[in-house]
Amino acid sequence: MEILSNFFSRWKRWTKLIFFLLFFCLFTGEILADQVSGRVTSSFNPSQGISGVTIQVQSRQYFWQSWSTVATATTNSSGNYSITYTRNNDYSYRVHAEKDNYSISPSNPSLSAGTQTQNFSATVDGVEGFVKDQGGNPISNVQITFQCPTLGQVQYGTTNANGFYSIPVGPGTLGGLLTWHTYAVVVTPSKTGWLFTPSERSLGAFWSSQSLPDFIGERMIPITGTIARGTHAPTNLSGISVTLTGGPSPYSASTNSSGFFLAYVKAGYTYTITPTKPGLTINTGTTGGPVTDSVNIVGLTATPINVTFQGTIAGVDYGTTNIAISGTYADGIGYSNTLTGLT
Repeated sequence: MEILSNFFSRWKRWTKLIFFLLFFCLFTGEILADQVSGRVTSSFNPSQGISGVTIQVQSRQYFWQSWSTVATATTNSSGNYSITYTRNNDYSYRVHAEKDNYSISPSNPSLSAGTQTQNFSATVDGVEGFVKDQGGNPISNVQITFQCPTLGQVQYGTTNANGFYSIPVGPGTLGGLLTWHTYAVVVTPSKTGWLFTPSERSLGAFWSSQSLPDFIGERMIPITGTIARGTHAPTNLSGISVTLTGGPSPYSASTNSSGFFLAYVKAGYTYTITPTKPGLTINTGTTGGPVTDSVNIVGLTATPINVTFQGTIAGVDYGTTNIAISGTYADGIGYSNTLTGLT
């Protein structure tokens, strides 16, 4: 009996182990954890990744069925993505990439079991390119304005850390028939403190999607200053026009309520600073020499202009006449004066 009992005890343990192994093999034979990863890059500039592309792993069991999405991801700022998904060997799998106003290839490549790399190339329906400084270094955070005056439509883009921008424009229809590509467009870079060459690029009617030549940026030098309040000057010194001359072209700025102004100028020139506002007398300033770095202008003061009273006293045959003059200064302080000894 003891021998028989030991036999059944061992048989139960082996049965459990065999059942577990069969279940494990069955499970792993049909459902696996697989991975697909890769990068989406520009077809015009293959070194540059395209962000915001939706990547989907799709599956179906039979060829007449529609594809269903089983996992999804979005490319990061470098154009990279990675998706881990659960695979069933009875199904077919493919990877799909899409982004509005981009043509992406290859189209829906199939996925095999295991770990797989799948890269894509994206062609923008619009324009792309680079913004760099005079030394060839990228300039980030430059706003790119893409404008079609005829359609009255504008699209915006921003350069990334590589100085790269990609602006999809899409249909941009007029009356549902004509597109952005039918009309001339203008592409303009802008960033505070920078001067770009060329200042804009124009594309004629029936232009095609393309990578534009580089915009070259030159860093400008900041000139600051604060105009002080002279006697009886207004407390609010906003709206004073400040003109800076002496460079290849005049530059301008305007003061805030405290009299502060900021202007950007080209390096290597000596500038004269001339503030003006009706009703105020303001002295000029100078950088004192060619500017190579930021300069703060001091010694600027605004005072009210002098007023001259002129007229003729009528109806008095002889004697002395006094005239009282009163009013309020620009700073709100009242005044009263009397002109005496007039005959």
